[in-house]
Amino acid sequence: MAYERTNARTKRRLGRLIFDTSGNTLAIMAAAIFPVMGIVGSAFDISRMYMVKSRLQQACDAGALAARRAMTKTTLDGDAETQAHNFFNFNYPTDSFGTTGIVFTPQATSEGQVTAVAAANVPMTLMRMFGAPTKTIQVSCDAKLEVPNADVMFVLDVTGSMDGTMPGDSRSKLAALQSAVVGFYDILNNAVTSNARLRFGIVPYSAGVNVGGLLPAEYLADSWTYQSRRRIPNGTYTTSISPDGWPALPIPSGSWTTYSTTSNVRENNCSAPSPNPSTSESNNSTNWGAPNEDADGVRVSNGTETRTVTVTEYRDNWTQTGTDSRGRKIGTCDLQRRSATATQQRSTTKTETPNYTWSYEPVTLDTSRFKLGETVQTRTGNSFTMRSSTWNGCIEERQWVTQATFSSPVESTAPDAFDLNIDFVPNSEETRWKPSWPDIIYTRSGTPQVTNSNNSRPSTICPKAAINLDVMTHAQISNYVNASDFVATGNTYHDLGMIWGARLISPTGIFGSRNATAPNGRPINRHIVFMTDGKMEPNSSLYNTYGYEALDQRVSGGDLNSSRLADRHTSRFLAVCAAARARNITVWTVGFGTASADNAKLAQCADPGKALTAKSDEDLQITFRQIATKIAELRLSR
Repeated sequence: MAYERTNARTKRRLGRLIFDTSGNTLAIMAAAIFPVMGIVGSAFDISRMYMVKSRLQQACDAGALAARRAMTKTTLDGDAETQAHNFFNFNYPTDSFGTTGIVFTPQATSEGQVTAVAAANVPMTLMRMFGAPTKTIQVSCDAKLEVPNADVMFVLDVTGSMDGTMPGDSRSKLAALQSAVVGFYDILNNAVTSNARLRFGIVPYSAGVNVGGLLPAEYLADSWTYQSRRRIPNGTYTTSISPDGWPALPIPSGSWTTYSTTSNVRENNCSAPSPNPSTSESNNSTNWGAPNEDADGVRVSNGTETRTVTVTEYRDNWTQTGTDSRGRKIGTCDLQRRSATATQQRSTTKTETPNYTWSYEPVTLDTSRFKLGETVQTRTGNSFTMRSSTWNGCIEERQWVTQATFSSPVESTAPDAFDLNIDFVPNSEETRWKPSWPDIIYTRSGTPQVTNSNNSRPSTICPKAAINLDVMTHAQISNYVNASDFVATGNTYHDLGMIWGARLISPTGIFGSRNATAPNGRPINRHIVFMTDGKMEPNSSLYNTYGYEALDQRVSGGDLNSSRLADRHTSRFLAVCAAARARNITVWTVGFGTASADNAKLAQCADPGKALTAKSDEDLQITFRQIATKIAELRLSR
């Protein structure tokens, strides 16, 4: 019985245990803990790997961009590689996320791009319990320069000082500039995208600008007043008479008359006189009509001339009468003659040409053929001769104002200063440019100066012809700047270069139809790169784009002090710089060995942060490459 009761109790306890669920949770948790740890660990480590890859990609991109920005050519030099690693390490420090084996390898392609690979080992955390190995994360990146639509106008100082050499350099500043321009072109041209348009233009400047070949003929005046000379009569004349020829002379006839007889004459001593026949005139007179005088003061008179003319013929008649003691023939010599007389008339023209002197004064000349490149003649040569001239392409500026300073915008604050208005399309003689004509420009004292002297002509400089914006090849731009006529000479007029650099690149001016848009319809980035090696240095004794300042006084207003004249030209220069920037044209300036005062003016001209300096040939090359690199926009590609 006891056994049965014990067995029954055991069965009851086992039954309760079977149906009791109060302890099942612990068992389930124990059974499920490993799968849960696998899921959580996997999520955590995958998240870490994602973060590592993201930061690694960011660091790779930064390093590649830094390397491409630092490259000066198409090779990855030491400086560029150092920049690449510095930027990579900054964005991905060595202790990031507990990674190890961090590697960053940049390299340059033949096209000048930078490609890089970055890798890091990511040790597993929770997943390591399940035997998951360390994972290697690797990313790649490319950085390249890409130029969108861009117009670049070089405004280059080619004055006499550019023929000099910077201390420590082996070639002239002009040679350094030529190399820098070609290097600049190569950087941008290598970076231009296939569907973008990249154009270059060049304006060399000194005491003039050669832009006439870029202007339509209708933009140039048909006449202009130059400081020249003209001949004027001095009150005396040189007379010449032009006969038309007399009628035929009368022919003597009739009997011969002996007028002289000599005896005892040897035969060979008997001869008629010379000339034979002879003529004589009497009663010669001219009846002149009223003279006609032409524009040159030449007087021409027509008349009738009358004369009586006698023609006499001679002959000798020798008759032998014997011989002398030596046996020679002797005889009698009779000289005979006969005559004919007639009264004749003929038409005669008398020309009285004035004798001249020079009057040095302003002279208005016809330029309608000269501006077309035809060879024209003016009576300005020495001895009052004709001088032939052909236009060299340089111009005189259009209507100006002689004020000392200008405010922005110059178009509204000085509306009559068409010389500084970079957009105004000519519509009158005042607003048209005039062809430079150095052959007929003369110095003088007084107005007018009347003298027989041949006064001197002022010095003048016409640099190499500018080229307008266009798509160019390496050979084209290299041939242009390295040509024999790309020379350093003349004084420094920064304003002349900037005026025409701005005119040629402006999207809203006289060349707006070719500058406003690009074929692909996308925006155009516009840049003026202005380089000079010196200060503003005008000279009133030169004939330049503002005429002959000593006499014309278009900028000085009569104050020919060289320092104040330089200030006036500088004011014009800065006014045009501001006008260019107002048209969203980025203005870069480069001072090549320039003084601090001149650099300050260049900084006023340039956009903020765009005024650079160079102190050597190497500096200039680097500076131009820096500008080109900044104009080219860095792009990341995948």
